[in-house]
Amino acid sequence: MSEEIKQKILKDVESNSSKYISISHEIHDHPEIGNEEILASNLLTQLLISEGFCVEKNVAGHPTGFIAKKESSHLSGPTIGFLAEYDALPKLGHACGHNIIGVSSAAAAIALGKVLDETGGKVVVLGTPAEEGGNNGSAKGSFVKHNLLKGIDACLMVHPGNKTYTTGKSLAVNPLDFEFIGKSAHASAAPEKGINALDGVILLFNGINALRQHVTSDVRIHGIITHGGDAPNIIPEYAKARFFIRADTKIKCDKVTQRIKGIANGAALATGAKVNIIEFQNSVDNILPNKKFDDVFKEI
Repeated sequence: MSEEIKQKILKDVESNSSKYISISHEIHDHPEIGNEEILASNLLTQLLISEGFCVEKNVAGHPTGFIAKKESSHLSGPTIGFLAEYDALPKLGHACGHNIIGVSSAAAAIALGKVLDETGGKVVVLGTPAEEGGNNGSAKGSFVKHNLLKGIDACLMVHPGNKTYTTGKSLAVNPLDFEFIGKSAHASAAPEKGINALDGVILLFNGINALRQHVTSDVRIHGIITHGGDAPNIIPEYAKARFFIRADTKIKCDKVTQRIKGIANGAALATGAKVNIIEFQNSVDNILPNKKFDDVFKEI
């Protein structure tokens, strides 16, 4: 890229900075959790449409997801994607700054889009909701499953932080629900007639705690009980736990996950309950940092 084109891009972003900051602040002031980002999605798509992008909404099973495209009218070239996140954390709002990510990706795409007739190629903004998780969360996984990144040569985004640095490592994650099905009975009058689903969940936690001694230091296993029964005098016929299983590679993450599934099946066998293991959102691979991109970033 020539210095002249680079300066055009920087000037365009700077000249529109007040508008971008205003949109970022509006998203920040109205936080929306995963797959409910109606305001944020509309603000970003309206901005992109006003700058000549063709926008497709409701993509890859995400009503608040979108893809926006703009291409050179006469020159071929690479297709560059920008990942826009805009969901908030439950009860915390935009503590991770996704309001900034969404707007900065849109701003970068708009500025690049204005020089496409000089550089050639195409620019794509992928509006990826539910990045903080939840049902059908991690929308980038949905986009991959639906082949929506096919033909894109590179995808970029920046994440806000307290200092400037190049691409960091990340952990792969498998998000799983463990649903135990037992049989209810009166806990005092006829406990022998019940099958305690909560005991299955408790054995699952105990088994995972025993496993922690025998995994590498990069592995992280953390979970909660989302349902533990309805009353202390009723044998719980239903109980559920939710876990994130992480490791520094997807291969290792999958191996640990198989061991945990074995623990869950063992807990079901020990209690007589049935267990259903459910992937409640997209699994995520570890990031493979691109040193060439990092070098360009440092130069700029």
